[in-house]
Amino acid sequence: MKKFSCIICVFTLFMLGIANPIQTFAESSSNQQDINVEINQLEKTYGFETVDLNDSTETINPTELEFDTTEEFEEFVKGLQEEDEIEVNEEISVSEDEENSGGMQTFATTKSGSKLLNWWSPVQNGKIVLGSYKNIRIKYKYKLVNKKPQFVSVSNYDSYLTGINLEVDWLHKGGKASFSKKNSTKDTANITVDGVYVLGVIIAGHPIGFKWNGSWKRSLTLKK
Repeated sequence: MKKFSCIICVFTLFMLGIANPIQTFAESSSNQQDINVEINQLEKTYGFETVDLNDSTETINPTELEFDTTEEFEEFVKGLQEEDEIEVNEEISVSEDEENSGGMQTFATTKSGSKLLNWWSPVQNGKIVLGSYKNIRIKYKYKLVNKKPQFVSVSNYDSYLTGINLEVDWLHKGGKASFSKKNSTKDTANITVDGVYVLGVIIAGHPIGFKWNGSWKRSLTLKK
């Protein structure tokens, strides 16, 4: 009888040893499925593209950004997008050496210049802080018409992120500009650059890669 009882105890312990890993695996699988459903919803809302972090063709750096829930990650993304919507005007002084001493110019001489538009763009979400600078580098041409500066063109767009605790990559795609009047005709260039944010994160213990489109806006005004 004692021998039979020992066999029962051993069998029970053996089954418990099997059951616990199975239960843990089932819970992990269920949790992963729930996260996948929430991620799919974020993809639809924000235009995300999920990326396999093990894909050697993708250039996603290892990350230390961890979120306990998809809601925390969503708040972080909202912070990034709110920064993208901020448009600020900068001014640049131009030379007056093109002016004719006799007054009005009949033929305006075109001059060239370059400019780095650089601004502090931190994103904070609870314990996570990205202390980043956004940078737009351009070349431009302008002329003086009736002693007032006008843009002729903007070209050679480039954009990138710099800073500390930087976990987000930005892949520059292109840029464009339109011209408007602030003080005089075509004295302001309204600049937009387009790119892709690339980010690897850990959500509830699961590593996931993301890509999504973004755009930065800045305006530059010529002044004398």
